[in-house]
Amino acid sequence: MINAEGYWIVAGDSALEWGFMLDRNKRFSLLFPEIWQQFLNNSVGQVSTGEHIFSWKTVYPLSSHAISSSGSIEPIGQSNQVILDHQYFWKVGTHVTSRIVRKWREQEVYSALSLFLMISVLALFGNLLLAKSRLREQLNQSELASSERLLNIITSELAEGLIVLDAKGRLRMMNREAQRLLGWSEDELVGKDFHQQVHPLRACKSKQDCALLLAANRGMIQTDDDAVFFCRDGSSRALAYSAAPMLIDDRQSGLILTFQDITEQKKAKEQLIHLATHDPLTGLSNRRASELRLQELYDLSERYNKPLSVCMVDIDYFKKVNDSYGHLVGDLVLRRIAKCLLDSTRRVDCAGRYGGEEFLLILAETSVQGALQLGELLRKRVEQLLIEVEGLEDALSVTISIGVAENNLQCSNPDQLIKQADDALYRAKKEGRNRVCG
Repeated sequence: MINAEGYWIVAGDSALEWGFMLDRNKRFSLLFPEIWQQFLNNSVGQVSTGEHIFSWKTVYPLSSHAISSSGSIEPIGQSNQVILDHQYFWKVGTHVTSRIVRKWREQEVYSALSLFLMISVLALFGNLLLAKSRLREQLNQSELASSERLLNIITSELAEGLIVLDAKGRLRMMNREAQRLLGWSEDELVGKDFHQQVHPLRACKSKQDCALLLAANRGMIQTDDDAVFFCRDGSSRALAYSAAPMLIDDRQSGLILTFQDITEQKKAKEQLIHLATHDPLTGLSNRRASELRLQELYDLSERYNKPLSVCMVDIDYFKKVNDSYGHLVGDLVLRRIAKCLLDSTRRVDCAGRYGGEEFLLILAETSVQGALQLGELLRKRVEQLLIEVEGLEDALSVTISIGVAENNLQCSNPDQLIKQADDALYRAKKEGRNRVCG
């Protein structure tokens, strides 16, 4: 059996088989290029080269109207090419040498003569048919057993988890990698509902988004790049999986799942997002992320007529801290102030470093009165804060000035809201610092 690229799927020599998966460049199309061209040009036929005799037939394993894919170079990427049922084919044939054919013919003659002398022509003919039938059955059984062993070896060594479900969603088999990832043994899950044991529908955003159900209902390959499977110990695992319908005799008989653990990829992605949206020194939102959050809350405030306030916070005489004690101490002061800001705000709010020693608080559904109260509470906390510095006998203390503004008729965009808060901060500094102005 040979695929469309000229690789052996099944051959007399096992070393020739599955070259496209095992990275072997052993192909029928390279060994017999002229014969292979005739294979491609004719769906069925037989040809003799004098020393070799080839017979073949073309089969199309995909069911009518089925669509496969050419695969992707990425582990969980989308295929960039589809293959229709009439484009995907195998060549099934036989190959014998002329010498073997002549030898077979001589053996048949000798056997026929011997049997003719021993028994009647009718008995001879019947025995020949019976012998051929048994030989064919033995060969078929041997080939089937060999193919099954090869399939078991391939699936067990796959670096991806592989699970096969029946038409009712019950597990039929799982490979070694699937057992390792999920902690279940195959014996524990065979015959059990996969949705109940491993992939409950509550883990999906909705039934309409479940790739397993979509694959079963639509009869097409479906993927989920952010799925959750539950392990034997009750823990959950982030996975990316593909579900393909399994067709037997043109009837959908279940699903084939392949999946990969993406826990580390998700962690790396979350770390990258955090690095892109947070200030590395203080851990607060950076300026870009703060402005995006302000725009989001500003739009909600305008749409639902809800209050929105911002506070511009500045550390008083911060330059003196850097000049007197160095930038490492200045960084320590920034981190301690940032922690006060985080401890004083809600999850719905946003605390960000706006630049240098300046911070921005965005307070959702908060009036200017509420923002002034929060600002005064924050001012007192910082005023009472004692910052221990290695090498200094006395702890450092600093103060902050805060400007407060609320979204109102004078604000037509977030930039104007920030300007109003910045103007209020300027007044607080002008009036002596360590105060809140609105």
